[in-house]
Amino acid sequence: MRPQFSLAAVAYATQALAVCTKWEPRGNGRTDPQQVNLDDMHVLERLECPAGHGKCRLPAASEYQVTARPFITFGGTVVHGGEHEASALAHDEAAAIYRMAEKAYNDKEAKHANGSAAPTRSVKFAPLSGAVSTADLGDSYFDVDEGDWAALRWGAYHVYSSGVLGGCSNETLNGKAAEVAAPYSGPKQNATQTRFLDGSWSKSSNKIGSDDTKDDDEKDPESGAAMIAMGPFSWSVIGLGVLALGLVM
Repeated sequence: MRPQFSLAAVAYATQALAVCTKWEPRGNGRTDPQQVNLDDMHVLERLECPAGHGKCRLPAASEYQVTARPFITFGGTVVHGGEHEASALAHDEAAAIYRMAEKAYNDKEAKHANGSAAPTRSVKFAPLSGAVSTADLGDSYFDVDEGDWAALRWGAYHVYSSGVLGGCSNETLNGKAAEVAAPYSGPKQNATQTRFLDGSWSKSSNKIGSDDTKDDDEKDPESGAAMIAMGPFSWSVIGLGVLALGLVM
């Protein structure tokens, strides 16, 4: 669950024309690392292990290059951006909302969830590309039982800003409560200057031929697919996330 926010009295505006121009802030924060949704995760590797083959192993690179995207939600429904690049909003409408949310999040006077401090460096509410590493993942992430499929996934952590829209040329958007999320990264590594994104790993699996064999139809663990949500590397990534948030929160 996301934290509750304190109401701030200030409204933010953007210079964009023919779009929403006001943002009444409801608060800022970050997503709970343990609440990364399977549907929001990148499928980086996938393998079907035939019956009679014996145990298989997911192939995996030591690093992957991924792009994590910001997204806008109304009432918990993604209406723009995200892993599946939703586009229920016009481009100009979405761009204005991202700008206002970014300004609200980076405001030094803004309220942040759980009394956390204002960010000490700006976060861009824009797509963010970088590397993710499998170096510290245990065997359980790669082993696949015969007769099963398995998928190795990675999901980004996000910061977010919540507010109520106003001054919209599209009147159906006036008064809409919006939550806008943006991915973030840790500091670049000195030796390689590689940017590592903050996120967590999971592995989902089920029997070959089950209803959730295809990526688009894969279910969460409660629907039958097994998932290792928070393994050893996930905890080490959370440590990195805390380090990064020392810079952004």
